[in-house]
Amino acid sequence: MSTQGTRLLFVDVSRTYAVFLALLAHFLTTVGARDPMILQFTRMATPMFVFMFGFMVEYVYVSRASQLGQAQIRRRLWTRSFHCYIAYAITGICAVVGGFKSLGEFFETLVFLENSRFGNILRAYTVMMLVAPLIIRLRISRGDRMLWALLAMTLVGSHLLQGLRVIDFGLLGRPLNILFGIGTVTGGPSVFGSFVFFFAGMIAAAGLRESGRDQGLRRFFGSLGSLALFFAISAPLLISEMPIDAWKAYVYADYRVINHPAYFIIGVLCTLAVFGTIAVLFGRRTSAGPFSFLLVLGTSSLVSYTAGNAVLNLFGKPMQQGSTVLVAAAFFVSVLLITRYLHLLPYYDSLRRLLNPGARSARAK
Repeated sequence: MSTQGTRLLFVDVSRTYAVFLALLAHFLTTVGARDPMILQFTRMATPMFVFMFGFMVEYVYVSRASQLGQAQIRRRLWTRSFHCYIAYAITGICAVVGGFKSLGEFFETLVFLENSRFGNILRAYTVMMLVAPLIIRLRISRGDRMLWALLAMTLVGSHLLQGLRVIDFGLLGRPLNILFGIGTVTGGPSVFGSFVFFFAGMIAAAGLRESGRDQGLRRFFGSLGSLALFFAISAPLLISEMPIDAWKAYVYADYRVINHPAYFIIGVLCTLAVFGTIAVLFGRRTSAGPFSFLLVLGTSSLVSYTAGNAVLNLFGKPMQQGSTVLVAAAFFVSVLLITRYLHLLPYYDSLRRLLNPGARSARAK
């Protein structure tokens, strides 16, 4: 990830780690090997994934909006939203071909009447990118204090919306659950609740975007500390369970499926711990050494995430028959190869121009 010519290795490493966690979680679900110990790490995949999305919007798009104009950034984000929806549809089609979903269920996922298999975060991204230009406009006109206000309102809102979980909204139950986490239909995280992760990511990036590298890193760690304090204070106010019980409810998705604010609080705190650790290790480095070739998973996260879930949906049932370790190795190697060499396929450039008018040839880069 870069802006104004400065690439931040620790951000690329963090994005790669988030993609790896998400795909690992989905792989373990596919092969039925969800170890409780591993689950404590993979549960933070979605929080970190969305957190990094918010980070990207602040660090890259807010800066570019000042240079290129908000209208052009709006077009880019809406185009990206379309890309996410296409990726969401591809994931769903693969689930049909792989025998995990019926064709009718696939069409229901397209209109938000059914959950996708491993594609729900792409659905959330589709909606969030449509809203992102408005958030950028508020951010530029009102400053970074607006981000704190939006974060607080979203977190409190997720708590207040809990009172609407007992209402049966009928046919609207699923889309209202997807968007706001309300009604008797369960599933999560909702788009509304996910903005807690998103705004936290924007706040973390604000110092880096507005300062030089060294000063920016100091402000960045200050932002992480402020966010940790904010959520640490919020925890006893919005979580009634004892810490060990709250952790178990977080790990086993009890909080997630009802969009409880505890899911967002614990998810952000875990993300801050991991993101901060990665920043300490890689903040002043310019190379990841022998692991540099893996970073394409993070720098091309939409491709790698979509490719991984497509493979799991297409070949998930045969995967269940083999050795977990060997199948896992084959799976991650295939995702890495697809992500790195997808642009070499015939007609790739034509498809890319169709989906993203004005894009340069991939081979000309």
